[in-house]
Amino acid sequence: MKKRLGFTLVEVLVVVIIIAVLAALVVPRMISQTRKAELAEALQMIGALKRAAQKHIDLGGAPGDTPYANGCAGWQGGGGSLSWSALGLRVPDNSKWHYWVNVPGDATISIEAVSVATCKPYIGLDVSVAGITTWKCNVGGTDTEIRALTGPSGNTIGCTY
Repeated sequence: MKKRLGFTLVEVLVVVIIIAVLAALVVPRMISQTRKAELAEALQMIGALKRAAQKHIDLGGAPGDTPYANGCAGWQGGGGSLSWSALGLRVPDNSKWHYWVNVPGDATISIEAVSVATCKPYIGLDVSVAGITTWKCNVGGTDTEIRALTGPSGNTIGCTY
């Protein structure tokens, strides 16, 4: 009797098919987790910018707006009279989002995360002089993953994905 070495073609094909099926189940979940991580980064940065802008106003800082890194042509901001260092922050080094902060003298602070891919704002917030925060979720985007979180009175209290 002849001794068989190695695997037959059918055995190898069965293993390849099993691996392909498992990959088809896992890869979509991994892609959505990557997107959620990107959105979480934008939300975290917006929170840091909100605290920095409020501190800037509390300390009597001059009004102005910050430039965002590698600004999008034709979109607001970009030049800015208020530096990131004046807010106590460094310019974000990010390939997914640009950030823009407007710190006016007497009105609402506006903060937005702008998608690098589309140059459209996605997530942002407005903070009034009275300290009332209104979140803007999925502004200018078609991303159904970004949803508004509403409070008991129906106001937007945050964004989720």
